[in-house]
Amino acid sequence: MIQLLRNVGVVLSLILLTACAKNLQNTSILGDEFATAIIEASHLEQIGQQGGINLNKADNLRLENTLRPLLSSKVLSSKNIVAILLKNDQVNAYSLSNQSNKAYIYFTDGLLKFIENDQQLAAVAAHELAHIYLSHHLQRLQGSSAKFNRVQEFEADKLSIKLLIKAGYNGNAAIKLLRLVERLQTNLVIVNKQDYPTIEQRIANITPLITAN
Repeated sequence: MIQLLRNVGVVLSLILLTACAKNLQNTSILGDEFATAIIEASHLEQIGQQGGINLNKADNLRLENTLRPLLSSKVLSSKNIVAILLKNDQVNAYSLSNQSNKAYIYFTDGLLKFIENDQQLAAVAAHELAHIYLSHHLQRLQGSSAKFNRVQEFEADKLSIKLLIKAGYNGNAAIKLLRLVERLQTNLVIVNKQDYPTIEQRIANITPLITAN
């Protein structure tokens, strides 16, 4: 299920597809109601700190229409996915999830201006959905290392291609998106860049899946 919220917003200073899983307080041994309270509290805290969303109906409809095919089959998860379009010029997308049945994916105005088409927007969304479906947010609560981060990114990239293709999108959009990100990163200082796979490694990771389809 996808829900677009038009009265709240949040942005974190993370670079697109580089460090996109947000850690939450450890809820692995807590009940579902408490887990839901934790994710809502974290969500509201971020809103209070950052705020500001894109209220443009056309932009929100674009996002909703792009995500709908990715979520229609309920692949791997019954989570209620809440998509929020932020009024922010940063090129950014990131997800928030825990053991509850709710998860958030955030997209910025800067991202919508940065990508070339809706196929690439779908590639961004599929990557964040993959992190949610694979429970990477919960796994990171148990610890994080360069090797661990790289493994998660490779796993999310592979699943995102499967999600894209199943939804009727072109898997090559993910490669074109990564090339755009590569050009963007040449002008940025990225924290912990060494902890994550390079663009070339990520492309090599997903190419066999794309060519096989």
